[in-house]
Amino acid sequence: MDVLSDLVASMNKEEIQAYKLFTLRKNAGQKRKDVLLFDAIKKGGNEYQENKTAELLYGVGSKNSFYRLKHRLTNNLLKSLSVHHFDDNDVSFIHHLLGLSNLFYKKRSFKLMLQCLKKAEFKALEIEQYELLEIVYSDFIKASQEIITIDPQEYIDKRLVNADRLGKLRTLEDAISVLNYRLKTTQNFISKKMGIVSYLEDLVSELVQDKSLLTLKFKTRVFRAVSQVLLSKKDYVSLEKYLVETYDQFLKEKLFFKTNHETKLQMLTYLVNTLFKNNKIKDSLKWANDLKVAMEEYKGVLKSKYQFYYYNALVNNYNVIDKDKSIAILEDIKASKWMKTDPYLGIFVYINLALNWFDKCNYKKSLRNFQVLKLQEHYENTASSLKFKWAIGALIVRFKLNDQAKFELKLIELLADYREEVNTPENKRDLEFINLLRDLNKKRVLIDKSLKFRLNAFCLVEGNDEELINYTSWLKTLV
Repeated sequence: MDVLSDLVASMNKEEIQAYKLFTLRKNAGQKRKDVLLFDAIKKGGNEYQENKTAELLYGVGSKNSFYRLKHRLTNNLLKSLSVHHFDDNDVSFIHHLLGLSNLFYKKRSFKLMLQCLKKAEFKALEIEQYELLEIVYSDFIKASQEIITIDPQEYIDKRLVNADRLGKLRTLEDAISVLNYRLKTTQNFISKKMGIVSYLEDLVSELVQDKSLLTLKFKTRVFRAVSQVLLSKKDYVSLEKYLVETYDQFLKEKLFFKTNHETKLQMLTYLVNTLFKNNKIKDSLKWANDLKVAMEEYKGVLKSKYQFYYYNALVNNYNVIDKDKSIAILEDIKASKWMKTDPYLGIFVYINLALNWFDKCNYKKSLRNFQVLKLQEHYENTASSLKFKWAIGALIVRFKLNDQAKFELKLIELLADYREEVNTPENKRDLEFINLLRDLNKKRVLIDKSLKFRLNAFCLVEGNDEELINYTSWLKTLV
């Protein structure tokens, strides 16, 4: 699909109705080709045939007229969407005011420009949109060249204060973004120390001393920073305490609004996952229900974004207390249309199905899900350190299937595909486990004293949550 087709497919009923009213405000009684093209794309969906539509509208021959029609329709749709949504939220409204300000400047209607800028400044300060405030102050300074009543120094000073505040917040946001990206791409299976964590700790300690930053936006960013630091350190006990206190503080001070609804959902998501890590399953499920309720607020504006985290919480908790229910939830997700829209979902569904079937000793189904996992769209983009853990998990399943020849072949593939991970000092335990598994595959039932000694020595060290299947716990079932 091209840009126009994607644009048409994204529009809901209200947006379509607004477009029709917008475009038919002139020549409403005529059969307009742009409207006919829109209807053909919307009705056709994935089956839409551009060449056939071009012939119906313009006949056989040059398609230049058809391409001009597509360009005009695209521009009209964008204009219609802009008009329809200009006041949906405060940020869009500020952009709208800035657009009008620019228009009035070009028309030399400076009083109207000034009125728009004052409204934009008030709204930007109210919702702490410092990035947009930078533009507002720049436009005030530009307007001062035309309007004698505007003192440019006033807005130069304001811009300097805003720039200092914005610079500090950007530094904090940049550090959080880097840390969040690394956590997301490694799924918490981190093989190298991240210096960004200590940097972020020092940065937060420094910025909280600045009283000029004690705004809602800063409090929100500090919440994100502290949460990420504690998450990186895997200090879930401290993280739970911090999240409960912070959430209660925001509720008490009535700091949750539509404009920062995502912050509320983030807090609840972190809290649900942290309680799970602290083995408080009932509490985690209780807060998961609170997350579900919060997702429906404001007409479910962020439901599609956070429903993954909700189902992830359900699956994680039911993996522990009711594997059949966990499998049922995963199968429901797999059969849904939602599965096709999010490339991460396939990874999530198949790795959890593989683990659940392994725990239920259905090794064929477990292996089948490990195999489908590798076919998922996002698999190749997943961190190599994480795929390494998955490959070891699949190797354990191969061992349980008692196919020695196939096991040896997959072991060779694993060592070749993850040569860097195998030779990394942080993965020394993984390599030791792989070697034990290789020797167990050769010996099978006849485990000699030497191998049994190695097994017992390995099991003296408890496994950790970086291991897809806890090595120590699993090996103890063999000894």
